[in-house]
Amino acid sequence: ASPAPSSDAPPPAADSGAADDTSIAEEHTPTDAGGDSPSADDADNSSDADEEDDGEETNDENEAPATIMTTTTTTPNCSALLGWLRTFPVLEDHLASEDDDAASCNFDDRDVVAALLQAVRELYGDSEDESDSDADVDSMWDQIATITGAIDDDDVAAIRQQSNDDTAAGAIAIESFLTALLCRAVSAECSLQKTYIGRIMEMESAEQMSLMKIISDVNNATANANTAAASNNT
Repeated sequence: ASPAPSSDAPPPAADSGAADDTSIAEEHTPTDAGGDSPSADDADNSSDADEEDDGEETNDENEAPATIMTTTTTTPNCSALLGWLRTFPVLEDHLASEDDDAASCNFDDRDVVAALLQAVRELYGDSEDESDSDADVDSMWDQIATITGAIDDDDVAAIRQQSNDDTAAGAIAIESFLTALLCRAVSAECSLQKTYIGRIMEMESAEQMSLMKIISDVNNATANANTAAASNNT
C-alpha cells in the first residue's frame, strides 16, 4: 500500500511507485514524493526534540501503541477494498466516505446487507429474487455465501461480529471476502468487467495501487498453486 513505502524508503523510491501509478490512471499525479521530504524533516526535528525535552519523547512513546492497535484490525488493503466497495451505487449511501476501516462498517445491519446482496448479484450475474425484500440478515448472508462461494459460516460470523467487536479475525474475514469480490469484478467471467475497471480508474491513486497489488498477489498465488499441483501430478 502507498503509505508504507514513503516511511521506509528515500524519496527516489516514492518516485518509482508514482511512475507505476501513472500507468494505472494517467490523470492522477503522484503525491508520495512530496510527502517524503517532510518525513525526513520530522526525523531531524524529532532528534532535536529528544535532546531538548525528554517529556516530548515520553509522549511520543505513549502514542505509539494507539497507532499499532488501530492497524491490527484495519490494514491498508482493507481500507482500499472498502473504498472500492463504495463505488457500487447501491452501497454508496450505506457506506459513508469516512468508513475506511472494518470496524465502522456495519455488516450486521439489514439495509447494508441487503445492499451488499444486490451488489453481489450484479457481480455474479445472478438475477434478483423477489423474496429479497422480506429476507432477514441471516438468510441474506446465506445467499451471499452461496452465490460467491467465497465465505463459510465462520467467516460470516466473524464479519457480522466485527460490527460489534473490533477484532483481527473479523478484519481478516472482511478483507478476504472483499478480495474475492474484487477479483471477480476484474475477471473475464464478469459481464460488467469494463464498468468495474472504469470505477477503479476513478479512485484515488493510492487506492488504485493497493487494489492492483491485491489482484497481482492473488494471481501470483494462484499461478504458484497451479504449478505446484502440476508438479505433483507428474
